[in-house]
Amino acid sequence: MSPPDTRYVQDDRALAQVVDYLAAQPWFALDTEFERNRTYYPRLCLLQVATPEWVGCIDPLAVEEFDTLRTLADDPAILKVVHAGTQDCEVLFQRWGATPGPLFDTQIAAPLLGFPDQLGYAALVEQMLGVSLPKSHTRTDWCRRPLSDAQLRYAEDDARYLAALYPLLRDRLLERDCLHWLAADFADLSDDASYRNPPVEAWRRLRRLERLKPGQLAAAQALAQWRETTAQAKDLPRAWLLRDDALLELAREMPGDMAALRSLGTLDKRLISRHGEALLSVIANARERTPEPLPDARGAPLNASEAAALAQLQERVADQAARLGIDPALLASRKKLVRIVRGAPRSDVFRGWRLAALEPVLA
Repeated sequence: MSPPDTRYVQDDRALAQVVDYLAAQPWFALDTEFERNRTYYPRLCLLQVATPEWVGCIDPLAVEEFDTLRTLADDPAILKVVHAGTQDCEVLFQRWGATPGPLFDTQIAAPLLGFPDQLGYAALVEQMLGVSLPKSHTRTDWCRRPLSDAQLRYAEDDARYLAALYPLLRDRLLERDCLHWLAADFADLSDDASYRNPPVEAWRRLRRLERLKPGQLAAAQALAQWRETTAQAKDLPRAWLLRDDALLELAREMPGDMAALRSLGTLDKRLISRHGEALLSVIANARERTPEPLPDARGAPLNASEAAALAQLQERVADQAARLGIDPALLASRKKLVRIVRGAPRSDVFRGWRLAALEPVLA
């Protein structure tokens, strides 16, 4: 099928042409531009797609039938190529209630070919394609209209070179017979559960919880749940409601009345005025709660025996990584090896290709 006539899609006629074209492709590259500085949920501002023959930008703020693209995102016969696709998946999940899939993430794939872990898109493009990408629009407000030609070219490049990178990475991975290793990682990336943010689990993003006493920990967990629920309901950034440092001070001090609440130095007066009574209620209720346990031995130092076992295990992992031609940290992080040393089942710590590659090491 011939490529679409236009590269900047602002009406439903052009969108229908793009949908028909992409539906006939085995794969296409995908990128998003979004804004979330003033909201809890990311606001999708632009969707860039590319094949080897065509690249274009689709404007979700202009086309009325934008959500017809979801059929492509859900199509199991069409591979979607992304780079560091977590945020792209998140913004599309919030828009459609589902993530695109199946996926191929070039940032996840590149380290299996000897590239550094977490390599940025521009660096990968330069190293593999010899193209130096401009950085002039990295701070663009993509929700403002009209978009300039320069902005659109910049946005197109985020998909254009993905479409060039994918065949190269795929073919090299096939040559090394390790493309199938990535199946579990790509499946995790497109797992809807990763993007749901249930308020009851919000406390797991907080740091330094191990310093709190049980009652304080219960208060921190309850406050994190209140903050998440309220931020979602009002579509506001978490920090606009309650910063992490203020939340932890509330948990440590557990004020019982408005006077005690006002005495805390980290709380904004507007927060106390708008939500003071709600915060006091959350803290009061938390006094009767048993806290959720923290993850295994968070921050606990290794004893001498554990340290020796970890050193031996790291050496064996390094040898195995050398045989595979990859960075040892890509195969097994120190944090995960510590869990193994402390008795966690290997299948709880590793999965997919890593578990298979580490079997001789962990035996």
